[in-house]
Amino acid sequence: MRIGKIPVGLAAMGIVSMIMTGCTSDKPANDPATTDGTETQTEGEETTSAADTDTTADTTDGSGASEASTPLDALVGNWVYIGTNYHTDYDDGDVYDSFTSVADEYCPESAVIVRKEGDKYIADYKMSMYESETRIYGSELIYKDEAAYEKCLNQDWCVELADPFKDMNSVVRKMTVSGDMLIESEEYIYQSEPGEEPFGYTSVTTNYYLQEGSEKLNDPESLRYFDTVTVSNAADLLNSIQSNREILLEAGTYNLSAVPRNEIDNPVIGEGYSAPAVYAVSDLKIEAKDGASVLICVDDPYDPVMWFGNCYHIDLNGLTVGHDVEPGYCSGSVLYFDNVTGVKIDDCNLYGSGTYGIEASYTYDMTVTDTDIYECTYGLLDLRYAGSTLFKNCTFRDSSDMDMICLYNAYDATFEDCEFKDNNCSWEGCDFVSMNEYSNATFRNCTFTNNIYDEFADREVVLENCTIDGKPATFASIAKISSVSDIHDMYDKTLARQREIENTIVSDSPDQLTLNQYAFEEYQMWDSLLNGIWGYMAENLEEAEMNEIRQDQKAWIKEKEASMKSEGANFEGGSMQPMLEYGTGARLTKERVELLINRFFGPTE
Repeated sequence: MRIGKIPVGLAAMGIVSMIMTGCTSDKPANDPATTDGTETQTEGEETTSAADTDTTADTTDGSGASEASTPLDALVGNWVYIGTNYHTDYDDGDVYDSFTSVADEYCPESAVIVRKEGDKYIADYKMSMYESETRIYGSELIYKDEAAYEKCLNQDWCVELADPFKDMNSVVRKMTVSGDMLIESEEYIYQSEPGEEPFGYTSVTTNYYLQEGSEKLNDPESLRYFDTVTVSNAADLLNSIQSNREILLEAGTYNLSAVPRNEIDNPVIGEGYSAPAVYAVSDLKIEAKDGASVLICVDDPYDPVMWFGNCYHIDLNGLTVGHDVEPGYCSGSVLYFDNVTGVKIDDCNLYGSGTYGIEASYTYDMTVTDTDIYECTYGLLDLRYAGSTLFKNCTFRDSSDMDMICLYNAYDATFEDCEFKDNNCSWEGCDFVSMNEYSNATFRNCTFTNNIYDEFADREVVLENCTIDGKPATFASIAKISSVSDIHDMYDKTLARQREIENTIVSDSPDQLTLNQYAFEEYQMWDSLLNGIWGYMAENLEEAEMNEIRQDQKAWIKEKEASMKSEGANFEGGSMQPMLEYGTGARLTKERVELLINRFFGPTE
């Protein structure tokens, strides 16, 4: 399965920028409710799980039809938006999936009101999203004895919105009810013209709503999950994985590599070397049930234990994950994320002999809390082309042999209140932190004890209120300046590098990730020069003059940070956000450098 095409129909509607999380809400190919050892709690059932329902209309079957004379009565009411699923099936077998939830900071705004007027059912509909808004008032609902779309949760019936004013731009909108959810869908089918290269796809945008007053609206985060499944063995775990689902694991060992391929009937499960891999799901939560002792493992050292690719919003909670092999060398990490946005790992134990506790590429917005990573045979972390990662209250221990933390094009890697102990970079020339020029790392309130390495870091990192073997340690990226001549030389070199970057951008037309990296480099080098100039000023200016400029500098820093945040706000969570923020920071910091040089050390060019 190849994943990753942009949905052509969605781009034309200007909503691609709104697609930040998620996957499909389709029924699984193998319904866990019919699998031995699996218990499913779905919308409309009385449960005590996070997927409890709050049905506002009594139902007689899974369609959501009420006891009234027509199922359309179940549509009547004020409906509150909870999320949107974007799904595209390409003729060549590729799939695109994305889900955005009301729990996300940026998501569409929508509402539906359905009322009965005589023997007619009338709907008002509003949808506001990125740079577009749709309002439909007084649309009569036309009953259809069919599903709204092929994989709709309600296969029995739907209604079609009439277009009294002929202004719906040829989009056919349909509605139905499943459990306590209103489902509004828009389906678009494309086929290339005769004589063109064969190409086609079917795209379905599905919006979900709950009745106004539903108690479920009080917990927006739980609305990511449409049902909850409890499993007790590895086969059921693999067959239960799908989007918008919470999976609870009973106590026990789940050896994923021991499940025969003919027992896996799930289209989102692909193959690694021997263990399965999860592709193209979103809003999936896997957690130990009621704090149970749960071990997820594989018995092959060449595979990651859990592998997620092209996913959104993956949440792992209360799990122990590792390789069930003799101590030695592996080539598979414990957790591997490839092209994943939105990862939460909480209260987990990740152990070797995996190469790394966590390996991630093209992965963004990862938060790891209260987790123990230990006994890995290459290092602790390997983050490549990753951004906005936070480790908080974690322990990193008893691992070897290479660089412990590897950052390659990984920006905004932050460690807070973490403990690093008894790790050994035993290979010659290996450092505790290894990173390239496009990476940055901050350690805050961390302790480092009894770790062996050649150098702590091969590039400057920031340590705030940290200790190494009980002694305070602080590092910062600051240009080394000891004279006015150094200031002018460093300014000339920094300006030359900026112009080189600008010329490269014009000539190479790089992708967005590279643009983000260039913006970060520009910001970092001007900030380094500014810090170096500031240190030189503190040592050479009169105290009264320095006190005066300090107040001005504090005000400038606040203005700079506010400007950076403001520039990125309209694209928060999007791929352009880092470029806009760092680009603004670089411009303002360059201007500040030039102001200080011209005022105190002679004019720049």
